[in-house]
Amino acid sequence: MEADESNNSSAIPVEVFNGDVDLVVTETIAPSEITWGQDVFLSWTVTNNGNKKTARGFYDRGYLSDDEFLDDLDSELTSGGQYYTHGESILYPSDSYTVEQNVTIPQDAAGSTQYLLFITDDNQDRVESDETNNVRAVSIEFIAPNLTISNTFSPAEAVVNDTIDIFWTVTNTGNEPTSAYRWYD
Repeated sequence: MEADESNNSSAIPVEVFNGDVDLVVTETIAPSEITWGQDVFLSWTVTNNGNKKTARGFYDRGYLSDDEFLDDLDSELTSGGQYYTHGESILYPSDSYTVEQNVTIPQDAAGSTQYLLFITDDNQDRVESDETNNVRAVSIEFIAPNLTISNTFSPAEAVVNDTIDIFWTVTNTGNEPTSAYRWYD
């Protein structure tokens, strides 16, 4: 028994911080110019910028896109993704890893400027403090011919079974010569 039990404890404020994982694509290696059907080397580095280690593995992927944003119209380049399983599949705070992969640029890619999108935690398997920084977009320029028609001429009228003269000009407005020695118009 004590004379005064009110002085047996003390309280001080303490901020409790649970910690967060934050996976970020911090570096990329990719060509700045490509052609359709070309095999290219891609590399990207992912860093855990959070202060908590990850659990289990997660998927990283690379996409070809018309814009800087991942959506259903983008073409996956990395064949099912790269599953990160380093060691025990744990990435500690400030640690990083690098993915290197050769990919083939699709023949049907459209537009002269496209974007390579490098994605970490693509399936959102990890709960993160910031899910908006998992995509890094890199602009690439397609080097390709682009044949366009101009200066067209034809008569305003024609009679059935008559031969008429028509004329046009084909110009390559692309940034690469055509490899075809001939084509049909």
